[in-house]
Amino acid sequence: TRAVVQCEFVADSGQRCPSRHKLQIDHCRPLAAGGTSHPSNLRVLCQAHNLAAAREWGLGPPAGELGRAMRGEA
Repeated sequence: TRAVVQCEFVADSGQRCPSRHKLQIDHCRPLAAGGTSHPSNLRVLCQAHNLAAAREWGLGPPAGELGRAMRGEA
């Protein structure tokens, strides 16, 4: 199912993230890794889960910088 104005991240436990704050469009497979912008490769994630997903692909800020990035600090 598609997002209903909330993060689409689902934990291993089956619990869906309840966040409706700072939602972003995420590429499941990043463009830099050969992904496309086709709707089947897109999902809505909160900023925290989007940054975590980027880090899993080696594309986001290092873990120590995650808090600063989420606060919008340089």
